[in-house]
Amino acid sequence: MSLYIAPTAQVSGDARVSGDARVYGDARVYGRAVVYGHAQVYGSARVYGDARVYGDALVLGHAQVSGHAQVYGHARVAGHARVSGNGDVTNPRHVVTIGPVGSEDRIVTIHRHYDGPDSTHWGHLIVAGCWEGTADQLATRVASDPKEWSAAEETARQLYRADYQLVIAAARARAEEWAAEPLTDADHERWAQ
Repeated sequence: MSLYIAPTAQVSGDARVSGDARVYGDARVYGRAVVYGHAQVYGSARVYGDARVYGDALVLGHAQVSGHAQVYGHARVAGHARVSGNGDVTNPRHVVTIGPVGSEDRIVTIHRHYDGPDSTHWGHLIVAGCWEGTADQLATRVASDPKEWSAAEETARQLYRADYQLVIAAARARAEEWAAEPLTDADHERWAQ
């Protein structure tokens, strides 16, 4: 296999695609994003910002990879998943989608996250629409009865709370799993680049 960019796909801005990478379908790679190795981006997927997709990683469907996120190895980011910030996804267990959730029937993404050079373990990030944060931050938000829910009847608000409690429980379980994975000096060096 060699580099392939389909006529219907778009690579724009300062984005780069190299090696044996493939971008096809209605996929878009833009900003300063980089796709290389044997990675594939297809469907209506988007890779943008300073994101990197490489190795044998797949980004497909309506998935989005943005910010400084890195998707690599044998990772698969699919459906409506959104990996952002310092997302670090190297295998399929590093990203979870749950939905529809809450008052707006969102698809919520939970992914492994690099929390910086002082971190001793992997973190996590929850992406729900334009909101991003941790399980603890989401628990605080849900407990405060978000203003978006104010017009809803109490039975609907209880349903929304239950939806987000499920997200919080899943995030905490995966965060515990990811925290048990070693965060090595090589990981810190890769993120320092």
